[in-house]
Amino acid sequence: MTIAKRIYVIKLPLTLDEYRRGFRYALSKFTTDEVSFIKMDRQRQIDSVTTETVKVLNLSKRMPYMVRKVIPAAACLVEEFSTNIDTLQFKKGDDKYTHVHKETKLKQIGKIYRSEEIVDELNTQVVAESAVAVEPADMKQSLGDESGIIGHYTKTTYKNRHFDEKTFKMRIDTKVCAENSFKFTGVDAEVEELDFRTFLKNKVVKVGENDYSGDYEKKYGAVYVFKYVEIELNSMVLGWIAKEILKVLRNNIVEIQQDIVKYRDKWIEMSEEELEKMEKDVVEKFMKNV
Repeated sequence: MTIAKRIYVIKLPLTLDEYRRGFRYALSKFTTDEVSFIKMDRQRQIDSVTTETVKVLNLSKRMPYMVRKVIPAAACLVEEFSTNIDTLQFKKGDDKYTHVHKETKLKQIGKIYRSEEIVDELNTQVVAESAVAVEPADMKQSLGDESGIIGHYTKTTYKNRHFDEKTFKMRIDTKVCAENSFKFTGVDAEVEELDFRTFLKNKVVKVGENDYSGDYEKKYGAVYVFKYVEIELNSMVLGWIAKEILKVLRNNIVEIQQDIVKYRDKWIEMSEEELEKMEKDVVEKFMKNV
């Protein structure tokens, strides 16, 4: 049995809300023909948006030749199951509204619920109230303590079309927050810091009028992207492939972060409606039988 795992940390010159919008743009804009199917469901709560997606991916173009040479073509086909939660700061007009989290918690079907209110302080009345599901217990355990943290977090698992789940397992857990202090719970893996500007062959140091050289955080602010990647391959002959897949994923992770920064001028002025339409168009394009 071979297990390849790593924690990647990438600092980006963005705010949390900019990352949320830029990530959606980059993910939609650069969805290619390696995707043969997408299904997406999105639920909105008072202060969070939960998006669940299912994709079928053909990763053959991304795999090194020596990997493609020794595995069946079907082994490059994977199903991706992803749950993404963006926690948002509630904003209402002239800031006379307060977002209140009640302490009461109810456990239902393995999920934790909390009661939430939006209170109009001027008129001292509740203007919105709901019971909001917090991330499932398994996500909270793997992604660490989310208490009081505003940000973006995702749990993604993969199922191979050729190897069964006893032979191949892969997961990627993601947390994006404004501080470089997040720790994955129960994870023992080497931490590797990646510089989005210089890690790949195509450098991203200056984009238009934006100069990201030196300590850019003072000028642009920063968010930190934490990625925990784990690949398990139970094969005495093919175990080495797990480490090759880890290298491919590392490059892919940096590439999409670069795209967010490189195309900032394209998405920074886009409205939520425009981003939603872009996502919908991609889903409709690839939602077909496989």
